[in-house]
Amino acid sequence: MVLLMGFRQYEGWSESGIGRVLQTIGRYTLDVYFIHYFFLPRNLGVVGEWFGVNPNPVIEYALAMAVAAVVIVASLLVGRIIRLSPTLAYWLLAAKK
Repeated sequence: MVLLMGFRQYEGWSESGIGRVLQTIGRYTLDVYFIHYFFLPRNLGVVGEWFGVNPNPVIEYALAMAVAAVVIVASLLVGRIIRLSPTLAYWLLAAKK
């Protein structure tokens, strides 16, 4: 019942800016799933050690959201470039010809 009420309350989000961005990301989630690995930072152990010594949840959250946004945007960009070639899109992203 809570889920149904939540969907009912936010049904107008699809026309908002945030709703359109989320719909675009949702349309190309396969691209993000396949490509995001290549954009993940490799030295996060150092950052984790620093936050272990200097805990600050607000900065940790902001940094995590910034890294996620960069990875998602890079993955979507590479996915769009791959989709410029129908053959590459078919073989790499299982797009229909």
